[in-house]
Amino acid sequence: MSRRDPGVHNWLDPEGHEAGMLAIRWQHLSGTPAVDRALRGASVVKLDALKQSLPAGTAFVNPAERLIQQQLRAVAYDRRLTG
Repeated sequence: MSRRDPGVHNWLDPEGHEAGMLAIRWQHLSGTPAVDRALRGASVVKLDALKQSLPAGTAFVNPAERLIQQQLRAVAYDRRLTG
């Protein structure tokens, strides 16, 4: 989560909110999910140190790919509203 787009594929934009709550959804998991495993490693890092702190293989997008991602999400959101 960051006010500025860090280029990470699954970036969360707080859209100006200073506080909030995140919910973890457990779906399609094999075995018994362990909350401590899901939340480990959560930390605040500076944007310029982000890439070095993320696991290898983390997906990134460029600005053009982000725009497409946002457009597709808007279409999906509108589809949910209109049924």
